[in-house]
Amino acid sequence: MSFSRLAVVKRESGESLIGGEHLSKEGNGSMKALSRTVFNGVMRTKRINGVKDYYLRSLRRTKNETHARLNTQRKILAVMNAVWRDETEYRDDLVTGKGAKRPL
Repeated sequence: MSFSRLAVVKRESGESLIGGEHLSKEGNGSMKALSRTVFNGVMRTKRINGVKDYYLRSLRRTKNETHARLNTQRKILAVMNAVWRDETEYRDDLVTGKGAKRPL
């Protein structure tokens, strides 16, 4: 997801890491801001939905709030792209992978 500044960048020399990991500065910052705005809005809702469910599963898997949020932001952008590309309506199963399958 480097196009949206959500890619993790590591600089290495041989087998040693130079500096720490950080998010890429390449790409469109508006995409990153949009995914963060959607994420924040979804997390404020009381009901569980596809995005919130994805975040909670990612949080259990990674045990890190930042990594879970970034994973979820990437998923939001991927689903938005798929909905736009395929000219379909949003469905929670596009995010969670549960339930109905996407039409071919």
